[in-house]
Amino acid sequence: MKKAWIRLAASVVLSALLVVGISASGILTNGHRTDGLFYQASGIRPDAELLTVNGETIDAEEYLYWLAYDCEYLTSYVPNLDFSAELSNGMTYGSYAKADAVETVKLYALLRQWAKQYNVSLTEEDEARLQQQRQQYVTYYGGEEGYQQQLQLLGISEDTFDSINRMYLLYARIHDLYTADGSAMHPTQEAIDAFAQEKGYVTVKLLYWPASGGENSQAQAEDFAARLSTAEDKDTLYAEMAQQLGIEAGDTGRTFSAETLGDTLSAAFSALEPGQVSDVIATDEGWYVAIGQTLDESSVLDEMFTETVTQARSELTVEYNQGLYDKLDAGDFYSRLTARQS
Repeated sequence: MKKAWIRLAASVVLSALLVVGISASGILTNGHRTDGLFYQASGIRPDAELLTVNGETIDAEEYLYWLAYDCEYLTSYVPNLDFSAELSNGMTYGSYAKADAVETVKLYALLRQWAKQYNVSLTEEDEARLQQQRQQYVTYYGGEEGYQQQLQLLGISEDTFDSINRMYLLYARIHDLYTADGSAMHPTQEAIDAFAQEKGYVTVKLLYWPASGGENSQAQAEDFAARLSTAEDKDTLYAEMAQQLGIEAGDTGRTFSAETLGDTLSAAFSALEPGQVSDVIATDEGWYVAIGQTLDESSVLDEMFTETVTQARSELTVEYNQGLYDKLDAGDFYSRLTARQS
């Protein structure tokens, strides 16, 4: 558990090193509102301009929502969490929560900025889905009054809550634009090919037997490989074999990068032509039989989009209202917040 958090903390530290952090205490305002649990727990007005991302102002309410989210997540996975305890390399759990909340805010700001740049908006279906979701909340909490009380317990206004919910759908619409052939965001074919080659992507139909099966599993793997290699309709036979093994058999196979496969599997899979059946591939984890497939470019584009988002987020310029941000103690804020929620 702790090793996993250390890796997460390291990624946040690296991202922080790539971001230009600038004090903007003399520029950003401290707000006027004094309503809500976030103000009671932090002393920071919810409409205070806490930071900017590439010039877009982020108010304290949005940031504190994500800070509370991170704190809740940490406490659910780390028993008796002390936010002042060191997580990794001088970073405490509290400083990790603050930094990770900044990363989430940056992601949402990036999506808003891309949506404006590329004229992306939610569809009518998206808007209907949001309305349906709201009505489900109202029904679940026993009416409009109960729903509003739940928002008060969260510490945020309905406008902020709606904005956050819209971002999930906006992410999907921007992804759709990126992967749409010929769109303003769609990468060139040369870029796609270069990315796939650099990452060692391959698409295969896969059968797998865990090492715990012993000699019987190995024998079955060899039998299946032999039958597949001589079958006229390899796809139909593969589907039957996958069902027998309890493996989900997709029509296009599965796409992997060299990093996720490891050297042995990567070398074996990349050597296959479309339709070619591998010999049994033995690893410490078990035995594999693969059928080569034409590279599934849509899966490559999905990975390219994720990497593009990550890279773009790391390059954003962040300016802080240093006087407010520096005095914010994550552990103290979360303790006060949960006490008031109770």
